Amino acid sequence: MLNDWAHQESATNYKALPSERQAALRDRLTSTIRTNTYDAATSRVTISAERAAFAANAEYYDDVFRNGRDEYAIPPGTLTDPTRARQLAAFFSWSAWAASANLDPAYAPARV
Repeated sequence: MLNDWAHQESATNYKALPSERQAALRDRLTSTIRTNTYDAATSRVTISAERAAFAANAEYYDDVFRNGRDEYAIPPGTLTDPTRARQLAAFFSWSAWAASANLDPAYAPARV
């Protein structure tokens, strides 16, 4: 998300931005991720387009577990079944949401 925002603003990557702009984008990221978008009335979670990169994440994790990654100590062929790879990516996605969203409905950080 940081790189996407940097590209939208400056046609450059996040690491190439001045430190002040990086800090502002990090604050925006924190606010975006911490905001709980669960609606108790409808029992739905709304995921913004910015966070809805599931397909890209699913492809990334499929590659990691299919082809392996020495830096993660994951050998090639760890997970080759496409259905199970998608399920694993979904687990990672929902786990990340549950671990990062503030579950206190009164929490509403200021947007940058």
